[in-house]
Formats: sequence, structure tokens, C-alpha cells
Amino acid sequence: MDGGKEAKSTVEQMLILYSQMIEDKNTCVQETIIQDRKEDGFYVRTSQLLNEIFRFQKEYGSADIKPLKLKDFRKQAIKAGYILIKNAKQLRIGTDNPVWYDLYDKEKLKELNVTRIVEPDLIEEAVTKAEQKFLDSAFPKK
Repeated sequence: MDGGKEAKSTVEQMLILYSQMIEDKNTCVQETIIQDRKEDGFYVRTSQLLNEIFRFQKEYGSADIKPLKLKDFRKQAIKAGYILIKNAKQLRIGTDNPVWYDLYDKEKLKELNVTRIVEPDLIEEAVTKAEQKFLDSAFPKK
């Protein structure tokens, strides 16, 4: 427990780190690792994601975690509910040979707030009466 908050697991820390790596324009992150296929699921090439984390740690030495190897990461991510099915689908991205992607739980990733891995839903906020009055005066209904 850290100040009343639950400590993040190594899997969660690695996913958060990868999201930060995507956000940082100085790190080289392949866009093909994450495939959000609306029709059949949210896929991640876990092996390549981990390779990039290891490369980042080696080059920058700034990762505060000890990354897990692929087998351990998958095992723990499945237990935690992030990976639904490992090696769920072979995808051919570009002209490369097809590669295996794991099926991830998109909602679980959203809960972790890794906004660069999975886009957050647009949230409609409640509008106060004063705000609504201003909006009505600024944009009168015809």
C-alpha cells in the first residue's frame, strides 16, 4: 500500500511505461505494435512491445522497473485480465510476413489510463445551469 493507494503490478508499470514511451517523441516506437480493430478486438504484439521496453531501458537507463520476460509478462497479464487470449490472431501489417498478436481487454487498459496505448472514451460532463445559460445565449436555438 502506498498512501492508501494500491501499488501497481510490474505488468501495469510496464504498460504505463510503454504509454509514456509513445508520448515521448524522442523514443522510437513502432506504430504497428498496437492494432485496434473495431470489428474484432484490440490486439497488441506483446513480444515487440517488450523488446522496445528492454531497448528503452538499455539506451536510456531510466526505467524504474525491472521488465519481465515475455513468458512471465504474458502469464501475469493473463492473470490480471489484460491479455484475454495469447497468440489470438496472425496479422499482416504492411508487406511483412504475418505475426502473432495477443488479444487485450481494451476496457481494462482504459481503467489503467494508458491513453497512448488505448484512446479514452469521450466523456460528457454535466453542464451547470450557469454554463447552460451562457451556452444558450451564445448559441441561440433557432
